[in-house]
Amino acid sequence: MPPVKGQTQKRGDDRRRKILEAALELFGKSGYNGTSLAAVAERVGISPPGILHHFQSKEALLLSVIDEFDNRQQQGLDALSDEGGLAALRRLPELATNVLGDEEFTRLMAVLSGESLDVDGIVHDYFVRRYRVARRWISGLIAKGQERGEIRADIDPMSKAVQVLAIQDGVLNQALLDPSRVDLVKVYEDYIAMLVNDIAAPKPARRRRPVAGTKVNGNGKARRSSASA
Repeated sequence: MPPVKGQTQKRGDDRRRKILEAALELFGKSGYNGTSLAAVAERVGISPPGILHHFQSKEALLLSVIDEFDNRQQQGLDALSDEGGLAALRRLPELATNVLGDEEFTRLMAVLSGESLDVDGIVHDYFVRRYRVARRWISGLIAKGQERGEIRADIDPMSKAVQVLAIQDGVLNQALLDPSRVDLVKVYEDYIAMLVNDIAAPKPARRRRPVAGTKVNGNGKARRSSASA
């Protein structure tokens, strides 16, 4: 009896998932340039043409793996975008927690980042776009805080966005290399706390209420009234 359409679709989805998982692992260990389609096919137990049945090329396979990572992160990013300002910046360490929960994806992105310096490669173009989007996103959080008057107007949102990403990537690389000595979330929490303290607009000084029985003279100083002396 031939398989029904639903069963065929499920087998195809399962095979596609196994290919993505194998590619994630191998790309994360050996990089994009160091991983062949044959290696991915061997890990899944199929032939290279079997992979091309689901993904048109090695490049398409890589982009599908990256899209999977981006989709996992997008929900949290959307929530912070809606909030914006200091409150959203204070919640950035939550993203570091999510990164630790996706360790294989995180390691993959770190490995691919090293290959992104090759200007002729697909990885280079992807990371250029990725950083541009990330800078706009963080600068948007800051700009929204400036519009509300909670972040100093003299802050350059784009410059701060570059700094935030530099800290994020630097600490992440150290945490991946030496996880027992570098607490990614704790370091990121400390940095964000300092950032918020640095860029927050000063709170307006509270006016002191005159003590009962005092009058304010011409120079703005309070003095006791003669009636209450």
